Amino acid sequence: MTQQVDLIDGESLVLDVTDHPDLDRRARKRLKIVLSMSNGVQTITAGEFSALSWLEAMALSDPLELVKRIEGVMGLTPEPEPLCPKSARALVFTVLALFLAARVNDAKPWHVRSLNPLTLGVDDWVPTDLSRFPVLEHRLIEEFESAAVRMSGSLTSAWILYRGFDPVAALDEEAGLHARGLRFDLHEIYVDNGCDIHTTTNQISSKFGS
Repeated sequence: MTQQVDLIDGESLVLDVTDHPDLDRRARKRLKIVLSMSNGVQTITAGEFSALSWLEAMALSDPLELVKRIEGVMGLTPEPEPLCPKSARALVFTVLALFLAARVNDAKPWHVRSLNPLTLGVDDWVPTDLSRFPVLEHRLIEEFESAAVRMSGSLTSAWILYRGFDPVAALDEEAGLHARGLRFDLHEIYVDNGCDIHTTTNQISSKFGS
């Protein structure tokens, strides 16, 4: 392995990192990074050369951008992460967003309402603009009462998915999908599908007959 630092011409620092073990295999070729007082930052690989003046480097809004650029040339920058929710709430939001986007042209429109049954009273769960639909009010309250019971009282935020004026499913902040009197764990479905968010979204849509 070659890894050495040389000072040349009294003004240029050369870092030779050829065959460094942390380098991406595709980048394991003759690689040098030159920090030059007069010529800025230069990266030299087999058949490739790039340079960034110190004026350009100092103009970067993020000082770490210079490091990121060098890491990119060295092949040390990780591959972009796929769409991968990191929390239960993020999983719910991502699934809802993908589901609604895929059905934007449906004849009967889909939409979501956010409700908070623990900080709002039962009478406040139903949006005021739907108060003229007493049957719908009853269905909404019944849905969230059963959801809260299944969550042992820990349900603090939830989202109702409607098709037109009909509530089809409820999703809670613990990544639970409540539909047809059952609760499905979105996270389990997500893991079972190899953390493929698109496959997960397609699968959970079948839980409420869409």
